[in-house]
Amino acid sequence: MNNRRDFLKKAMLLSGAAGISTFMPDSIKAAMAIDPKEGSTFLDAEHIVILMQENRSFDHSYGTLQGVRGFNDPRAITLPDKKPVWLQTDEKGDTYAPFRLDIKKTKITWMGDLPHSRASQVDAYNSGKYDQWLLAKKSGNKKYASMPLTLGHYTREDLPFYYALADAFTICDQNFCSVMTSTTPNRSFFWTANIMSEEDGRAKANIRNTDYGAAKMRWDSFPELLTQNDISWKFYQNEISAGGGFKGEERSWLANFGCNLLEFFAAYNVKFAPKYIQSLQNQVDSLPGEIDKLQQASPGEMDEVKNSAAIRNKQKALDAARAELAKWNQSQFEKLSAKEKELFQNAFVTNAGDPGYRKLDRLTFEEAGKKREVEVPAGDIFYQFRKDVNEGRLPAVSWLAGPQKFSDHPSAPGMGPGIFRRLWIS
Repeated sequence: MNNRRDFLKKAMLLSGAAGISTFMPDSIKAAMAIDPKEGSTFLDAEHIVILMQENRSFDHSYGTLQGVRGFNDPRAITLPDKKPVWLQTDEKGDTYAPFRLDIKKTKITWMGDLPHSRASQVDAYNSGKYDQWLLAKKSGNKKYASMPLTLGHYTREDLPFYYALADAFTICDQNFCSVMTSTTPNRSFFWTANIMSEEDGRAKANIRNTDYGAAKMRWDSFPELLTQNDISWKFYQNEISAGGGFKGEERSWLANFGCNLLEFFAAYNVKFAPKYIQSLQNQVDSLPGEIDKLQQASPGEMDEVKNSAAIRNKQKALDAARAELAKWNQSQFEKLSAKEKELFQNAFVTNAGDPGYRKLDRLTFEEAGKKREVEVPAGDIFYQFRKDVNEGRLPAVSWLAGPQKFSDHPSAPGMGPGIFRRLWIS
């Protein structure tokens, strides 16, 4: 009996030479050419590499893929008005069906995202009726608020690389949020299978993004479990979010978009990151001079009330920076146990070995006869990951977090599947 890979290889051959060149990218064809040992399964894999992207539902991306439980789902629920769940009705009584968002012929790429907060999720769900999507998921942009955008989806023509991946390998349908809310709690399930903590002897569901803070959360995570069982792992990113120091476009191109949730967990001690310590030291060094300048200002130079408020705020920031620096510094880091240091080092693998990892360069090109210029990373976003692969140092389990520009989030739509393409081409 042919397996899926054999079937696809034969389909490629039958499609003819011209078809092969457009059926899937060279990088995926090269991966498919690898002939796995007979009888092997996924349990024989030496490496697992995990990448989670942003804010796209399964049906939004893959609902039209043949063979999945998408828009042809024979067991989709029925709404209270006896219509299938795909047919949603607005406050005017108008009913809409799912429709294609043509990525080439429309402006959908640049129209922003729809509400995906806890409140909008609960309202759309409507106590299990699932009939309020058009009301709860209106665009925040007034120009688009009347459009039924929540029913829009992409197809193979819009996402050819994603569909090529799905065709060549295994895709798991029936993908849903772990919890009915926004990004960070769902990522918490991804790394810890949990959002519950205990505060003052009471259970708390950390259901909103704002519940999470750097080095704050204290329940166990999967990487800790791997460490306890001597299974190697690393979390790769160009640069972590803690510490900052980026300006303008730098953060969206060079940081990890807050997508390494291990920064929020106390066990990983993210505040020992050199850039975070440096930012604290910069405040301790500069704020006293700023306060002194304000204190010496003559009454006529500025509003006295505003001046006093500015002094108080800067003094408060200085006190906080000094208190933080007393906790988070190199000498305190040296007091950590070997296991604690290992968790820190594995969780925050960056591209510090690449001289351009915190720099942007300018790329010029012509489009429709016009000269254009954009900022792009000066270094290699996958420098350390690529280096470990080439040197045979890749751990058993690897996590990746790309920058905002590669995250597939509607706030940075230009590079969507780019992280996948670059990884596969590499």
